[in-house]
Amino acid sequence: MSKHSKIIVTHSSRGIPQYEIEIQHEELSKFEVVKGDSEAEVWEKAAARMERWDREWAGRQHALERKAEKYRKMRAARRGRELARKRTEEARQTLISLTNLLQQALEKEHGIRWDALKDHSDYSRPRPTRPPYPADVTRPVVPAEPQPGDERFSSRTDPLDWIIGSRKERKQKASHEQFEQAHREWQQEQQAAEEEYEAQRKKRQAQVRQIDEAYRIAVARWEDQRARYLNERDARNAAVEEKRAAFERRDPRAVLEVFERVLTESDYPETFPQAFSLDYNPGRRILVVDYEVPAIGDMPTVKQVRYRADGDRFEKRHISNALVKKLYNTVLYQIALRTLHELFAADTGGVLHSVVFNGYLPTGRSKTNGDRTFILSVKAGREEWQRLNLGELNPRVVFKRLKGVAGARPYTGEPVKPLLQVD
Repeated sequence: MSKHSKIIVTHSSRGIPQYEIEIQHEELSKFEVVKGDSEAEVWEKAAARMERWDREWAGRQHALERKAEKYRKMRAARRGRELARKRTEEARQTLISLTNLLQQALEKEHGIRWDALKDHSDYSRPRPTRPPYPADVTRPVVPAEPQPGDERFSSRTDPLDWIIGSRKERKQKASHEQFEQAHREWQQEQQAAEEEYEAQRKKRQAQVRQIDEAYRIAVARWEDQRARYLNERDARNAAVEEKRAAFERRDPRAVLEVFERVLTESDYPETFPQAFSLDYNPGRRILVVDYEVPAIGDMPTVKQVRYRADGDRFEKRHISNALVKKLYNTVLYQIALRTLHELFAADTGGVLHSVVFNGYLPTGRSKTNGDRTFILSVKAGREEWQRLNLGELNPRVVFKRLKGVAGARPYTGEPVKPLLQVD
């Protein structure tokens, strides 16, 4: 934006006034001094120039904004197209997975790995280590004990000492006194060093006893915690083994718990309800499964996602209604067969002679007024099931070969009578 200074008035040598004003536009890097014979003239010229500069700057800004908006839309369109491509691929994979529900189960292991349920780990905390002891105390080094014959205590004699006997005696006495003083000082130093050594030795012994006691307590606490952990671990493992034994002796509660876990861990699309109830007859070794199947409205139908740059939005394209119905029927047959496969595959104890699958729709999603409507039912014996080659046969063909019952058009939710129901 343009700026201006105050109007300055100067006078010529003849006293004629001259008016001037400084104007500038920092963004355009422009500067000018406008002059005139009157204040009004100067201001009019300056205002016109600044207005022109501001219009020029506004035009540049508008052009930059248009260019920035253009680039923003280009980036948004690029991101939108990439996201649409990813969503299209996800939708395609989802539709493909619906045709492979049974095949996916055939490629997985469904048996209960009892040993894998056990905990074989040791106590995780490491055994305490004893802290290092303080350094050993060493006896201090003291000077050697002074001896009377040491050179520093010898009295030096000269010829005069032999003439004057008392002079020699005085020297000998002084040397002896010097030795006595040095010896007393040595004894005191020796005693002080010994006392200091004993004090440090006893202090170290006390520190060692303290370290040993703390280490003993820490090890005892660790061994107690480890023993408690191992006891709890062994109890959990014993519970797993007991559950395995209960399963193999066909205890209904254990059998139902195992097969409930198998079906719960089965991976289906998020829109599928995956709710069920089980009943087991240990005498006849029959397992009955009442399984809530998805309604046709739960089926994923998107086949393509397109990005519309004009409205910055996504458009979904769906498969045809005819294909939805066909795919839905295939999904129902696959869920039934997949459930039978997962249960027989998980039966490592021979507790199943046959399995009955009843697929139903709950109230509000079916054509009946009861709490659920059964729309397909199938029963398979173990020997009959093992003779089937599920990987090479059409799911509908297998379902009919097992004499399963379903409406002529399962997608309509037409009710059927279950072969056997959960009590």
